[in-house]
Order: sequence, then structure tokens, then C-alpha cells
Amino acid sequence: MLVTGNSPSSTMNGCVFEPDAEIGSVPTKVCHRCKEPIMDRFVMRVHPNYEFHPACLSCASCHATLDESCTCFVRNGIPYCKPDYFKFFGVHCNECKEVITDRVMKAGDRGYHVDCFKCSVCMVKLEPGDYYTIYNDRIYCKDDIEALYGDNDTSSSANGM
Repeated sequence: MLVTGNSPSSTMNGCVFEPDAEIGSVPTKVCHRCKEPIMDRFVMRVHPNYEFHPACLSCASCHATLDESCTCFVRNGIPYCKPDYFKFFGVHCNECKEVITDRVMKAGDRGYHVDCFKCSVCMVKLEPGDYYTIYNDRIYCKDDIEALYGDNDTSSSANGM
């Protein structure tokens, strides 16, 4: 997020403060939310160059104020706070059904938290490159799928089995 204003360029809390147009000049910035000219000293700017009055930049879902102290996500021109963005648009873990906000382990079209990606029998955490099978929507390591099902059809397998 970029905050601009009529002051010398500086950095604070990860935001960049840049000089704006001269005080008293005709404003060229229009607020993305209310569509009114921005006459304020500071402008809240979020990617990709959407500009807001400080009071207009809030989460479209929970209406929390979004400022330089929090992360702002924009989707289709609509701003969201981080929790709401991941709630609506994030990948949900196929195992625990919670939103994944960090690394994702992918198995086909399914996503998992790193700690949830484990064999459903022996509970061994599976790492990238390990052989596993997903059968009846459960994850199995190579040893457990062979012990449980032998040579039976486990055609829903993934990653080399």
C-alpha cells in the first residue's frame, strides 16, 4: 500500500510517503470508492494504482479500516482485509477445511496445509517428492496403501504410484 501526501518522501511502517501535487493546485486524484476528488493531504494507494481517501479505504466485507498498519488485498477493484480475502478467495485445505494462508501442498486439484498433508493411517507427514496415494479422499503413504489394498485398484493415486 502506498500513502502519498504533501511532505518530503519518507518510509514508515513499510509504506512510502511521497510528495503530492502542490498545495492549492487542482486535484487530479479521484477516490476509487466514492468517486469524489481527493483534496486530503494524504492519499491511500493500493495496487494497481487505485487511490482512496484515507476514510474510504476499508474492507468490503467487514468494513475494517485499511491503513498502512495492515495488509490490503484487492480483487476486481474491491479492497479486502487479509482474513476476509483468504476466507472468500483463498485455497481451503482438503483435510481440515480451514483456509491456507501460507505454503500449500498440492495433490492434483486438492490443496493441503503442510502439516495436514500426512498419511491417514500412520500419520507420517509427507514431503514433496514422497510417494503417496489418494484413495476414497484419504491420503496414504506408499507402505500403507500396499499393506491395506495390495494390488487392488487405487487408480486415484498421485505422484508416481
